[in-house]
Amino acid sequence: MANTLNYGANRIRYLAPVPAGSRLHGRVTIAAEEDAPRNGLRMTYGVTIELENSERPACMAELIAVHYR
Repeated sequence: MANTLNYGANRIRYLAPVPAGSRLHGRVTIAAEEDAPRNGLRMTYGVTIELENSERPACMAELIAVHYR
């Protein structure tokens, strides 16, 4: 991909507080993809930020980017 445009977010949910100095783990999945104008590819990513030793994630979000070929 030659260029990427941050297109925005569908939803962002903060589910747990994150104390200073906490260890975090991030996970990214591809939720959707579709062709975009000008030879682009619009990708929707599912992002989960997990807090070490916690049962609930700290944050879950759907982020959108357009990648141009």
